[in-house]
Amino acid sequence: MDGVGIAGTFEDWVTPDSVVLRDGTNVQLLKDGQALRAAYDAILAAQRRICVEMYIFNSDEAGREFVELLCLKARAGVRVFVLYDAFGCHDTDPAIFEQLRASGVRLREFHPLAPWRYAGRWRVTQRDHRKLVLVDDCIAQLGGLNLGVEYAGPWIVRQRKRYRGKPWRDTGLTLEGSQVALLVSAFARIWRYANRGGELGWISRSRLPADFTAPVFALPLHHPTLIQTHLGWHLVEVTGRQPAAVRTFEQAQAEIRAALEALKRRQAINQLRSSLRHNAAANIEVLPPE
Repeated sequence: MDGVGIAGTFEDWVTPDSVVLRDGTNVQLLKDGQALRAAYDAILAAQRRICVEMYIFNSDEAGREFVELLCLKARAGVRVFVLYDAFGCHDTDPAIFEQLRASGVRLREFHPLAPWRYAGRWRVTQRDHRKLVLVDDCIAQLGGLNLGVEYAGPWIVRQRKRYRGKPWRDTGLTLEGSQVALLVSAFARIWRYANRGGELGWISRSRLPADFTAPVFALPLHHPTLIQTHLGWHLVEVTGRQPAAVRTFEQAQAEIRAALEALKRRQAINQLRSSLRHNAAANIEVLPPE
């Protein structure tokens, strides 16, 4: 791609040279819809597996172009995984997700807005803002671009009609090489997590919106009740109450130390895994569950 781009979108933009990391991973900086076009082309060339994690997956022209491509690849035998955020896609046409599912795409929704659709602790304010595309475990697209016309501009919708606006300004990266394995592992973890959910667990008044917590804390025990909030209707049952727990300084300190040690162990494991992939003769894969 040159610095002019399509329809004058990048009249002052020259794609910089890629950077090669010490382990050989190639990193390319891309701008606006150019980044989504690179993701589209990578998906088009996929042979084994495609993983897509999106906060916003619009059902506009750009989103449908990706839907059609993902369905095509799934029907061709490529394993396709799509994880989308429920709040980011609250106004997306549900038909596109049904189309993906019908074509054999493995589909999961991150933190559904209806608590009974989630099997673990329901956290409506915790969202998945990652925008990630992984292809064959060796190419990664990441950055700030969701799937939508306002991000893609003419780089995606040009085949349907001339795009007359300019896309939102945003930045993406293409990674090719061993470091992609870390992103595959991150996707696998969030994919497994998204399959859990359901009850909120113990909550305090400050954790959820006031229009939800106020009626919930007024409910009697073991009395399922419909509650309406700005997000819609929710069927809620309060199963227990307990006084607020206050940690001592020593308890909080011990919890923080334990969390830091766990983080160090995970980082060491990831570094070892990356080193093994880079140096070993065997190919090591971290696979999302089927």
